[in-house]
Amino acid sequence: MHGFEKKEITIAEVKEKVVLDGNLVSATSLEILFPKNTKIQDTLIAELKTRNDKYYLITEKVNENPPLVEKKFHDDALSFIRDFFLETKNNNAVSIDAFQYIKNLNATLKTDMSLRLFEPYRLNLFDEMEDPSDWVYNHTVNTVILTMFHSLVNDLPPQEINDYTVAAWFHDIGHAFSDPELLFSRKRLTEEQWHPLTAHPHKAYEMLKEIPVSDGVRQGVLFHHENFDESGFPTTLPYSRLPKTSRIIAMASVFENLFSAKPYRKGLGFIGALSTMFSYADTRFEYDLLSRFVRTIAKASIGDAFFYAPGQYAVTNLGEICIIRDVTRDLLKPVIDVVTEANGKIRKTFLTINLFNDYNRRLGKIYTYEQSLVVKEKLSKAVWHSI
Repeated sequence: MHGFEKKEITIAEVKEKVVLDGNLVSATSLEILFPKNTKIQDTLIAELKTRNDKYYLITEKVNENPPLVEKKFHDDALSFIRDFFLETKNNNAVSIDAFQYIKNLNATLKTDMSLRLFEPYRLNLFDEMEDPSDWVYNHTVNTVILTMFHSLVNDLPPQEINDYTVAAWFHDIGHAFSDPELLFSRKRLTEEQWHPLTAHPHKAYEMLKEIPVSDGVRQGVLFHHENFDESGFPTTLPYSRLPKTSRIIAMASVFENLFSAKPYRKGLGFIGALSTMFSYADTRFEYDLLSRFVRTIAKASIGDAFFYAPGQYAVTNLGEICIIRDVTRDLLKPVIDVVTEANGKIRKTFLTINLFNDYNRRLGKIYTYEQSLVVKEKLSKAVWHSI
C-alpha cells in the first residue's frame, strides 16, 4: 500500500543524489519542478540556485505492516458467496442455513479484525478476477470488509456493527436474479441496458422478509443506492429518512466498486478510489460522513495522513484548474491555488482559496503526478482547452 511522504531538502542534498527518488516540489509555489527519476546534472543544480527557493522531496511511502484480513478468509468467503448466489437463485429465497453461515463468517471477521486493530496493520482488499462473473462476489466480500473496518474503527455500538455488516453480506444478493449478460458485460452498459439491474435492492429486500434479520438490515439493503442529493434508486427517498445502515453500506459499496476491477475496466486501487470519492461529497454522500470514511480508509490503506500531495493539479466542481497547496487541516477541503477560470482562461495571478471556508467549491478530479506534469506543460503553453 502506498502513500506520500514530504521532506524539506536543500540544494546540497539534491546534489548528492544520482537521480531523484521522488518529485522535487517548490516550497513557495508548490509546483512540481522535477519528477521522480530525474538525473542530477549541473544544469539542474544551476537552475535550482537561480530560483533562490526552498524545496520539498515528495517520495512514495510503502506501508509494510501486516494485512488486516487474511487471504484465507477472503477465499473462504468468496467460495461461499458463489454458492450462496446460486442457491438463492434456484430456491428464490435466502435459506436459514446460509444466514447462519453468514453470521459465523461475520463473527470470525469481527473477532480477527478487532484483535489486529491493536497491532500495526494495513487495510487490504482483494482485486482478483479470473472469471468476469467473479466481480459481484468479490465486491460483496470487500464491501463487508470495508463496512466492518469502518464500524470497528469508529467504535460503533455492537448492534449497529452487526446490522451494518450483515446488510453488507446481503446488499447485492438481488443480483442473483439479474440478467448475467448485462451483469457481467465486458462493455459499459447504456442507460436502457442498465435500468433492469436497478431492481436488485428491492428483490433482496423482499427475500429478507422471510428470515430473522432486523428492520435496519432490510432497509440498509433496500436503500443502499439512495444518495444525499435525493437521487439514486429505487425510491429517491429524502436523505433525512434514510437509515444509517444504508448510508454506511453505500459508501463502502461505491468505494469498492471504484477500487476493484470490473469486466470492462481495471480497478483504480486505493489512491484512485479515494480521489474519486471526493467528487461525491454533498452529492452522493453527506460531507461529514464521507470525510470520516475517507480519512479512516486513507490512513489505514496507504499509511499516511493524505494520499495526494502539494503540487498536484486538480479540477474544482466549478471547472477551474487548481494546484493543491496544503492538506493539513482538512482532507477533503485543502488550500488550493486556482490557476484558470471555469471557462479555461488562464488567470494572470493565482487565486488562493481555503476550501474549508468556501461553500461553493469542492475538489472534483485530482490528477496524478504524471498527469499533473502534462497539465502543467499545457498550461505553460496556454492550450488548456485542448486537454
